[in-house]
Amino acid sequence: MTHYQYSDTNRNNEFRNRGWIVIRFAEIQVHQNPNGCCRFIADVIKSIHPTFKYPERLSNVARINPIKQWTKEIAQQWSIQKYREQYLEIPFFGQTQQEEGENICTPLIEEKEIEDNVIDDNPISIPKIVTLPTKYNIINSAIKNNKYLSFYYHGSKTIVKPLKIADLELLAFCYIKNAELKFSISDLTNIIEKDNYYTHKFISPNLGVQKVEEIMNIVIPNHIYVRMRYTRREWTNMLVNPDTGEFIIDKTESEESIRTVSNIQIDTNGWGNNYIRTYCHKREEERIFKSDRISEIELLDIK
Repeated sequence: MTHYQYSDTNRNNEFRNRGWIVIRFAEIQVHQNPNGCCRFIADVIKSIHPTFKYPERLSNVARINPIKQWTKEIAQQWSIQKYREQYLEIPFFGQTQQEEGENICTPLIEEKEIEDNVIDDNPISIPKIVTLPTKYNIINSAIKNNKYLSFYYHGSKTIVKPLKIADLELLAFCYIKNAELKFSISDLTNIIEKDNYYTHKFISPNLGVQKVEEIMNIVIPNHIYVRMRYTRREWTNMLVNPDTGEFIIDKTESEESIRTVSNIQIDTNGWGNNYIRTYCHKREEERIFKSDRISEIELLDIK
């Protein structure tokens, strides 16, 4: 028997119309907190029969956390993600052997009389089954085939290496922020599977001021995102302590980092044509980089 929104509500109503009290637990609640489920049942009994003696061993048991009722679409998504297998900590579900024959329960005369007097609610109409969103199929295909994904997220375009789907989120390595990030799958748009995250790659010693300028002359009019390996030079600054008059040496070590940049300009009017002025997605602000300190360039495959 499957369990999800609408169908469960219809079943609940049928039981209630016949005088039953319905207590429904999700499998994860029973698995993770069985004593909390027992306490919940005891609380219900106590609310009906005030003289009910509350089991002392349940008084300090943590109450169960509520679980929001899920739709059939979400249940299908969980099936693909192996959500149940994850919290049950099992590799897969086995198959139950079909027993020969069926045990048919014959209702009693009294039950038939009660059933004749029951007036059922009109069943809630279950919406038409929605096919799984194409984006889930694309994501799972990319993970399975070791591919990449480009998409828009909250209006910004990005490209990632998908790692896994968990709780309706995509965990992926983002080549814009150069870090592992989580993305709400419902907020992904224009999702496309890619064979690689870049279209062209240039590595030293084939790079230099002139080559970087040639690449940027292609990048700028096409609004291409550039991922680059950049080495910040070591420098020393001499400061004077205003209180003591002593000299203080402020030294910054050289640092190599991976930066993804966009909105690039060759800074001929500022620092000179040996520099590029651009938006740095790591620092989330405009930065200036010296061309001869760029040792690697990748043109990201996002439009």
